[in-house]
Amino acid sequence: MVKITGIIIIITAFSLTGFAYAGNITGRINQLHELKRITIMLEGELRYSHSTMEETLRTIAQKGDCFSAFFNAVALKLAENMGESFSEIWRDCVDDFFKNTKLTDEDAAEFKMLSDSLGYLDMKAQCDSILLYRERLSAKLEELDSQAAGKVKMYRSLGVSMGILTAVILL
Repeated sequence: MVKITGIIIIITAFSLTGFAYAGNITGRINQLHELKRITIMLEGELRYSHSTMEETLRTIAQKGDCFSAFFNAVALKLAENMGESFSEIWRDCVDDFFKNTKLTDEDAAEFKMLSDSLGYLDMKAQCDSILLYRERLSAKLEELDSQAAGKVKMYRSLGVSMGILTAVILL
């Protein structure tokens, strides 16, 4: 009875590990799609509302997505006006917020670079930089989407297989 329980625990643990790795891949892709959607909203707000960056970010934060806490934090720091530039505030908030996401350091670095052209350029230049970021993001998403199905299946299968193999070896 103890052996059977141990085998079930081992197979379950390895399987869950494989499913967790697969979940990280799909979670990252979903969050990158969300960033793409947000950049569309950000560009629209900048282009048509002609409001301040703080108001624009608050409007985007109210949309209730997984990045609303980030945009609220940036807007709050802008409202405090402690002498930091918009780019510094954006980068600090990216560092704080992206730790709790499935996005990679590379994703965060690219998102940080977006702040270099936001907040001080004219509206057209800001919109152009958002468009450039969105195009790079789209290319990355196409690449990830093409690889994701195979990787997800591989991680899940590998987790289950390793669990079974370990159980057999321990028998």
